[in-house]
Amino acid sequence: MTDVDHTQAISRAVRTIVLIAVVACLARLIYLAFLCPYTLIEDEAHYWEWSRRLDWSYYSKGPGIAVLIRASTEFFHLFGMEKTELAVRAPAAIFGSVLVIAVGLLALRTTRNAHAGIIAAVLVLFTPAFQASALLMTIDGPFLACWALALLFAWMSLCEKGRWSWIGLGAAIGFGTLIKHTMLLILPGLALFALFALLRKRNRNTRTFDLAPTWQRWAASCVTVVLVSFAPMVIWNAQHDWDTLRHLLGHLGSVGESLGGDIHTTSRSSAPKTAYSPMWTLELVGMQVALLGGVFIVAVYGAFTFLRRRNLLSDTLAKTGCWFLLLAGLPVFVLYLGVTFVTRAEGNWPIAGWISLIAIGAWGVADAKRKLAQRISANASSHGRMKQWKPEFHRHAAYAITIVVGIVSGIGMLRLDLIAKLPGMAWIPLGRAMNADVYAKEVQQALDELRTETGQEPFFLAQHYGRASQMAFYLPSQPTVYCASSKMAGRRTQYDLWDETNLDNPDVIERLLGRPAIVLGGSPETQEQYEYAFEIVVPIEQFKGEHKKGRTPFKAYGFHGFR
Repeated sequence: MTDVDHTQAISRAVRTIVLIAVVACLARLIYLAFLCPYTLIEDEAHYWEWSRRLDWSYYSKGPGIAVLIRASTEFFHLFGMEKTELAVRAPAAIFGSVLVIAVGLLALRTTRNAHAGIIAAVLVLFTPAFQASALLMTIDGPFLACWALALLFAWMSLCEKGRWSWIGLGAAIGFGTLIKHTMLLILPGLALFALFALLRKRNRNTRTFDLAPTWQRWAASCVTVVLVSFAPMVIWNAQHDWDTLRHLLGHLGSVGESLGGDIHTTSRSSAPKTAYSPMWTLELVGMQVALLGGVFIVAVYGAFTFLRRRNLLSDTLAKTGCWFLLLAGLPVFVLYLGVTFVTRAEGNWPIAGWISLIAIGAWGVADAKRKLAQRISANASSHGRMKQWKPEFHRHAAYAITIVVGIVSGIGMLRLDLIAKLPGMAWIPLGRAMNADVYAKEVQQALDELRTETGQEPFFLAQHYGRASQMAFYLPSQPTVYCASSKMAGRRTQYDLWDETNLDNPDVIERLLGRPAIVLGGSPETQEQYEYAFEIVVPIEQFKGEHKKGRTPFKAYGFHGFR
C-alpha cells in the first residue's frame, strides 16, 4: 500500500468511526426519550441532587458529574423537559459515543492500521459494560471517555510530535479526576511506558519517542492544567476534614468511612477484618468476563498475539504503539488484583484498564483478517479457503463471539422488564431500575393523608441516601428530602454536608420541629432508633413500589431532632 492509499484508508476509517459514534448516540437518545422503561437508579438520582446544589466538590466525588447533569438539565429546560430522565441521562449517551471515537482513534493511531480503528469502535459498541454506561448517568461513562481521550492524547504527545495534545492530555486527566478520583491511576501506566521506551531506546537505539522540539513547555502546560483542575477539590476537602480522602481509604478497608461501592449502604471500614479469601480474586476475574463479554477474549488474545509475534512486526512505530497499549493499563490490573488480597473489590473498578487492551485486541482481529485475505487470495479454491482459515480461527471466533454476545446483551438490556416476565427469568434484578415513580406516588399519597390527619406539612425522611434522592426527583414538587443514615449507625452522606438537609443544623431542626413525616427505615430496630427523634412512630403497610423485602415505612409524629 502506497502512502497515498494509506492516508486515504486512514481518512475513510476516521469518517467511519465518527459515523458509527453519531448513529449510536442518536439511537440511544431516541431510546432514552421514548422507549426506556427504567426510572433513575439511586446513584443517578443522587448525582442529580448534587446538580441542584453545585459546589467545588462533594463527599465521595469531584464536581464533574454534577456539572454535566446540571448542564444537561439546563439545556432541556429550554424545552420544558428538565424534570425528565432524558435530561439526566443524555450526557451518558454523548460520552458513550465519545468513548467509541476515542478508542477507535487510539487503535488507529497506535497500530497505524485503519481496520483496527474501525474494529475497536465496533468492539466498544458491543461491550456490555460500555453499553450500560452509555444509558445510565453514573460516573463510569464520562470517566471511561476521559480515560480513552487521555490515552489518545498521551500517544500523540509522546510519539507523534504533538503540542496541543499535551493540553488535551491535561484536560482529560483533570476533568476525569473531577468525575472519579481513580483517573489518576492512568499516570503509572504512562510512566511505565515511558520507562520501557527509554530503556528500549538506550539498548537498541530505536525510535520510540517522537517529541516536539519544545515539548518541555507543553508538558509543563499539561501539568498546570491538571493542577488547576485539582484545586477546587483540594480546597473543598481542606474545608471539610478531608472527607473524600477518608472515604476513598475506607473503600480499601483501611481508615475512614466507606460507601462500600456507590450503591451500597454498609460501611466496610467498620466491618470486622477477615482473612483473605481466594473467592475475592476469582470474583473480580469473573466480573471482568461478565462485564466485557466476548471483548474479554478478544483483548486477551490480542495481547498474547502481539507478545508472541512482536519481533515479526516491520513497522517500528506500530510495534511501539502496541507496547503502549499493553503497558498503559497494566498497573490498573496489578493494583486491583492486589486489593483482592486485602478486601473484596467491585467488578467495575479495573474496567478502565481494558480500554487500551481493546485497542490491541482490535489490532489482533485486523491482523487475522489481513492474513486470511492474503491466504485466500493465494489459493482461491474452496479447499484452500478452509485450509487457510484454520490458523486464524481463534481471533475470528473471538470477534464473532463478541458481536453475538454484544447484540444479545445490547438488545436485552433495553427491556429487561419484558425478559423478566419470561419463564425462568424472574431472577433478573430489576428493583433498582424500576418503579421509583410508582413508589413516589405512594409516598405522596401517604404524605397527603398525613397532612389531612395532622393539619401540618409533613416531610420525607429516609435511612438511605439513594432512596431519599429518588424521592427528591419523583415526588411531584421535587421537595427537599432528608437522609438519616449517619443518625442510624450508618455512614455519613452528602446530605449531612448541605445546610438545608443537615439534621444537626439548628435551623433545620427548628424548621422541622413538631412536624410529622413519612419515614423509610425498614425494621423494628430502626423504628426504635426513629423513636428517639419523634414522639410517636407507627409502622404502615409496605409500599408496592418497594423492591426490597422488609423495608417497612413509618408514619412519624412530632419531630424533635435526633439525640
